[in-house]
Amino acid sequence: TSFYEGDAVRLPAMRPMIRGLAEIREGMVRSREQTDVIFDDIGEPVIQRSGDLAVTYSTYAERRVSKATGEVTRQIGQWLLVWRRQADGIWRVSTETWTVEVPQ
Repeated sequence: TSFYEGDAVRLPAMRPMIRGLAEIREGMVRSREQTDVIFDDIGEPVIQRSGDLAVTYSTYAERRVSKATGEVTRQIGQWLLVWRRQADGIWRVSTETWTVEVPQ
């Protein structure tokens, strides 16, 4: 979570918006408690920058393994991060979103 601004926003696929670092952290902890995530592929990221804003995006393929049942769910999709340069020159994520598609 050190990459996120304090007031960052996550726009998850098919779920409500998550606002603020505390809520983002809580969601990540819950996810880690419930599943192991294995990234099979993270596509080559594209980086576009203009002034104090930058965007990175690409594709992903992952497996989520339920810690309770061992069930494996496969997901593919695209992701996008909006970065903002802070007053101290550090780049932090201000907005994150991703899609979840049905595997082919």
